Amino acid sequence: MMSVTPWNQISADKSPFVELFLHAGIPTSAIIMNLVVLSSVMSSMNSGVFSTSRMLFGLSKGGQAPQSLGRLSRRSVPANGLTFSCLFIMAGAALQYFVPNTVEAFTLASSLCVILFISIWGLIMVCYIRYRKLRPELHAKSNFKMPGGIFMSYVIIGFLIFALAILSLEADTYQALMISPLWLVILGITYQLLYKPRMKKRLLQNNLSE
Repeated sequence: MMSVTPWNQISADKSPFVELFLHAGIPTSAIIMNLVVLSSVMSSMNSGVFSTSRMLFGLSKGGQAPQSLGRLSRRSVPANGLTFSCLFIMAGAALQYFVPNTVEAFTLASSLCVILFISIWGLIMVCYIRYRKLRPELHAKSNFKMPGGIFMSYVIIGFLIFALAILSLEADTYQALMISPLWLVILGITYQLLYKPRMKKRLLQNNLSE
């Protein structure tokens, strides 16, 4: 695309793929690209709904999510988790009504996803470092060791912080960066109200049974 269209002439409200095909003399390029984009979005959404509903089911069985999400339908489908996932997808679609600018809404949603992925991988690296320090004997027995070990973990954490710093340079991505801690607050509250009391109750039951 960059070899055909100069970077400073690419419009944010037009698809660069469509513009490329128009330059190639394919007038139906907009329809073709819309079909490609819609099919890929539907595929991604289907994969997301499937994995999220099963993950909620697993968390429920592990006592880390409401028990209602662990119930199966007559066809052995985690219907409550499926419904929960679909409701969040609909909430994401409603973002378009609160942010009328399509480009701004897309940037906000995609930036939030990037920030959450960065947070998840950051937590994984922190947990790995704690694991190496607290249980080195288990790590020594592992057949799948992380290349670079603790040093590489700090390198990855540094890169993730660098990525967050890059997101703070633009106004639209900075807005998503400011909103993202709200999700961590929600997780912290649900942990204190739902998961922690259950763990205490389970530990108490185990101690009484012993």
